[in-house]
Amino acid sequence: MKVFKALLCLAIFVLIVYSGIQLGRPYYRYYAFKAKVEDISRFEENADKILPAVMEQAQEIGIPITETDVIISGSKGRYAIETSWTETVNLFDIYEHTYNFQIQVGK
Repeated sequence: MKVFKALLCLAIFVLIVYSGIQLGRPYYRYYAFKAKVEDISRFEENADKILPAVMEQAQEIGIPITETDVIISGSKGRYAIETSWTETVNLFDIYEHTYNFQIQVGK
């Protein structure tokens, strides 16, 4: 009986850790991408290089955006970058949560 309880507690613990990782992963990607976009906005002086740099970072991190989702405005040295996306997390077909993320950096 003690072995069964120990295995049940271990299974519940693993389930909680797995769920926490799955639900926290979109936030990690959001904050990592936001930091990269802030750096691009702050240090890139050529407007033609901003969109490719943002898209490269989005692909590296796994952000589901396209070039049409990115809005770049401003002038040399003071660019503003805006984008938004949605991610859905499904846990065992029991619980599903949709996250809406939006980034506005610069200016």
